[in-house]
Amino acid sequence: MLPYKSPELCARCGSPNVAAVWRTNQQTGQFNLLFFLTTWFDIHTPRIVPSTFDVPVCGTCGAQLVKIHQATKGITIFLAALLGMLLGLVFLVKGVHADNLLIGILLMLWVTLFGAILGAVGGIVLGLIIQEALNYEFCSYDGQYYHFNNKKFRREFSILNPSLVKMKKQ
Repeated sequence: MLPYKSPELCARCGSPNVAAVWRTNQQTGQFNLLFFLTTWFDIHTPRIVPSTFDVPVCGTCGAQLVKIHQATKGITIFLAALLGMLLGLVFLVKGVHADNLLIGILLMLWVTLFGAILGAVGGIVLGLIIQEALNYEFCSYDGQYYHFNNKKFRREFSILNPSLVKMKKQ
């Protein structure tokens, strides 16, 4: 990641009252499902290293970003647990019989795990929709250029770092 100079403005709203630094995780290059699923749960695989960069945010935006992150993670965990338990319970009631108890319980555990995985993927998708609606991803880095949704911050950033911002074609 290239070093850069950051303006003393909130990168999300443009406020001059910077209170914190927000670490943004970005994946450069092509979409990778393993990276997508592991970074959601803060697990980093050794072969896939996310690009991170820090941007200043005001106290209000920082608090909102933390709440959005916690809410989306909670939704994902809740949906994973709910769907896993539901599928496991349904299989327990419908599929486990006294004559095949051991095999039935092992299959129930696999069905529960499969349901939890499906619930987690559904929670991640729902979380991404919520994040998009609440302006959680307000900046990005494509491996060469930085892009900020806030025009005021983008203008100030491009003055300090002209080679790191893609200029618009006239």
